[in-house]
Amino acid sequence: MSKKLLLFVCVAFLAVATTGGAFAASSGDEPVKHARGSHVASVSVRRVVNRVDARVVKRLRIFRAARVAGRSSVLPAEIQAIIATQLAPRNGANWRLAKTVETPSGPLYIVPGQDSICQLGAAGTGCGDVSRLGADPRAYALFGYSRGVNPSGTITASGIATDDVRSISAVVPTGAPIEIPIVDNAYSSFIPANTTELVYETADGKTVSADVRGIGAPPSGEKTVTPVG
Repeated sequence: MSKKLLLFVCVAFLAVATTGGAFAASSGDEPVKHARGSHVASVSVRRVVNRVDARVVKRLRIFRAARVAGRSSVLPAEIQAIIATQLAPRNGANWRLAKTVETPSGPLYIVPGQDSICQLGAAGTGCGDVSRLGADPRAYALFGYSRGVNPSGTITASGIATDDVRSISAVVPTGAPIEIPIVDNAYSSFIPANTTELVYETADGKTVSADVRGIGAPPSGEKTVTPVG
């Protein structure tokens, strides 16, 4: 099994904003489950979008920028298949509109859908309502663990960062906070499994945090998609 495929045969954890934001996460081989209190309705079939939502273009500069020279615009076949068979029916996601971002934990794919924005990467797969973009930087965070991908004692923190997010850091019980790089509106890094919170700082100097205590790597063989917060 290739490393890219292995990324999606993983255990995924869901982190949502305590303000009631909704984000649906899936481990790739399980039905999508929604966060507690989510008002996102499950649907069987949705129309695949043929253009990027204007709200996405406004909040994510990666969708305003021209294609970077030398970077392939064609997604790997296995990623296309995941989007076409899982995200397209549920969220109207179109792989032809996707952006690929190279992060410290591997490629993260950001995929526009119908009133939604999806991500696929080392922490799993998830889609969130576009209306949350810019409302709370925590609303699109995923935390996961992929056997054979994650270094021992780590989990993956990933997500979509709108243009106004200046920095993200992981707070651990001892030592200085660990900076999580933001690359083209995306972040995905291996962080210590005992991380207590993620702190997001926006361009206006405000900070918000997401409590991630208890998300540590699960026992071998366990598969869950768990809402946090």
